Amino acid sequence: MNARSNADALITRAAEFAEHAHQGQFRKGENPAPYITHPAEVAQIVRDFGGDHVSIAAAWLHDALEDTPTTFTDLEHIFGSDVAAVVLEVTDDTSLPQAQRRQAQIASAPQKSVTAALVKAADQMSNVRSLRLSPPDWTDTQVQAYLEKARKIVELLPCPPLLKQAFEQETGMTAAFWEAARPSA
Repeated sequence: MNARSNADALITRAAEFAEHAHQGQFRKGENPAPYITHPAEVAQIVRDFGGDHVSIAAAWLHDALEDTPTTFTDLEHIFGSDVAAVVLEVTDDTSLPQAQRRQAQIASAPQKSVTAALVKAADQMSNVRSLRLSPPDWTDTQVQAYLEKARKIVELLPCPPLLKQAFEQETGMTAAFWEAARPSA
């Protein structure tokens, strides 16, 4: 097997693993899609912005430690230490309250590896997009707080400027959507 075949096989295994691990989970929003649509979108964004096979595989798996029974050891054994390390780097500490988790995401953003930064920015872009395409039952205040947090994180990440620009466009469209959806006074 050549290097390209190995890279493609790693990505395929990660996609299949994520699909199985997230089976029965759904996205939040008015049109709850199967959860696997989120890792798929994150992986596509990472691919679109030049991610290598490790970053694309990690994108597929980025929520596995938070949202499934999967362990770091599982990921390391199946996908290798490089992929497992990136997934761990983008995983939130779910033992923290939400507000502290947000602060930890912001504080750790500048120290992310380039690979983890790419995955984290793609994750934030996908989440911001979902606020527009399948809006959750959130208040305007919750949406604005989420957009502000996401902006701070991506601004601090060491990721490609074109990805930051695309993220800002996505955030602008989502903010405009929510502004237009506000009831008139």
